[in-house]
Amino acid sequence: DLAPVGLGLLNTTGFTMANATFAGSFLLLGLLFNILWFIKEKRWIYGISALLIFFTPFILLNGLWRVGSIWSPGLFIGDARASSATAILVVIYILGLYLLRRFVNVRKATFVYSTIWIVLFSLAVAMLFVPGSFIRNKYIEQASAARVLVWDIGFEAFKDKPLLGWGPENFRFGFYKHFNPELMLRQNLNEVWFDRAHNVFIDTLVNVGAIGFIIFFILFAYAIFILYKVYKKGKIGFWEAEIIGVLLFAHVLQIQTSFNTITTYIILSFVLGYLLWLENGDSQIVDKKKVVAIVLVIFSLSSLYLNSREFTTQRSLIKLFTSSTNEEQVINIKKVSAKTHDFELIRISSASFISGFLTQLYKNGNQTVFDNGIGQIHLYEEWYKKYLKNIPNDYRANINYSYLLLTKSALGEDSIEEAKSLISRTYSLSPNNPTTYAIGAIAELYDGNLEKTLEIWSEGKNLNPKSPYVEKMGAYLLEQVNNFPDIDIARVENI
Repeated sequence: DLAPVGLGLLNTTGFTMANATFAGSFLLLGLLFNILWFIKEKRWIYGISALLIFFTPFILLNGLWRVGSIWSPGLFIGDARASSATAILVVIYILGLYLLRRFVNVRKATFVYSTIWIVLFSLAVAMLFVPGSFIRNKYIEQASAARVLVWDIGFEAFKDKPLLGWGPENFRFGFYKHFNPELMLRQNLNEVWFDRAHNVFIDTLVNVGAIGFIIFFILFAYAIFILYKVYKKGKIGFWEAEIIGVLLFAHVLQIQTSFNTITTYIILSFVLGYLLWLENGDSQIVDKKKVVAIVLVIFSLSSLYLNSREFTTQRSLIKLFTSSTNEEQVINIKKVSAKTHDFELIRISSASFISGFLTQLYKNGNQTVFDNGIGQIHLYEEWYKKYLKNIPNDYRANINYSYLLLTKSALGEDSIEEAKSLISRTYSLSPNNPTTYAIGAIAELYDGNLEKTLEIWSEGKNLNPKSPYVEKMGAYLLEQVNNFPDIDIARVENI
């Protein structure tokens, strides 16, 4: 939600862009991009840019009047905390620089001013990783300790593969292996699963290792070098150079607790492409207009193709959740399951199905509902098999598939041994995760091994006995052991 009730201008509950963090990252870059545009343009675009510059901070600072108290700095930081705080710092920096250039006639004053800010910027980022530091404690106070725990997990994962990392977009595998059960505590807001560290440095270290991390810094330094080079050549003015530099540093600052998305990549690509164009502006080897036209056509066509495929999948997913007949649901399951490599699609749709199916059985357990449900279980089963064939070591996929098989077994189609086989390898994939032991204990319960059920769960409970999840699963398992063989089917959520 980017703004409450569409800023009061629209009859809606607000604009949406995945979540406030994604929106904040985009809007901060958009704010700086518009300021840059404002500086460059000389025509009517002044008015439009001014409006965008004026309204963007208000959209960005959603929650201005409902976060914190009047004595708390949190009052001025909205839902997208990192982007909101960075936006405030950007405004302070630019205003200070303007006043400095206007009233202080000292040689190199601008250089000293900018250097002080860069040093403070570096110290602030470093303090995020220092236990007990003021900045780290304030961040935990404003958010929760969950992200900090994930950063610690990320460092442990980096130690496993320090040179080349776990591979691009593979943070979750390191996360699973070094899972910290403290994430399941109430004070961490039930943020349990992470596929990114929500910190650009840790994400880079885990995904592509120290070598990729060094390359990241070289590319950043090169962008700053090009900016300085084109400024010294007189190709851009002082304020244009400053705004581009601020944009680059501000973006690195805001993704200390976030990460890049396609929208931020697009804005960054325009800015960095602009710098490269300025650097090679005198070259007449190629017709620039033709090159730009070709690039835009290729980009537009590829985007149209990829977006149309994704739109079709998402539309089928929505229909799957909203369709009321079994025939429609089966059709949409088959359409969505064509995207075999997307775990979240499988997890969300199968978890929703199991929850709804079991609820229907309890309310209206007729044979038609039962048969339709079993038929859909088979479709999800095939979907999981295809996914795990390509990515066999995905911990959550193994756990969710095991739960699906155990649900099927409880309904009369015995797949307990297959589920146990899957569960057996999850212990090594995420050894500190109570979920592993919970699903393992349920498998033994369904198989009638009551002593084994309690033995396995005793190990899992000791990982984090204060967790609401552990308390809930412990209560369920103990009740089922006492009532055996008259047991209820397990309702496991958020796995």
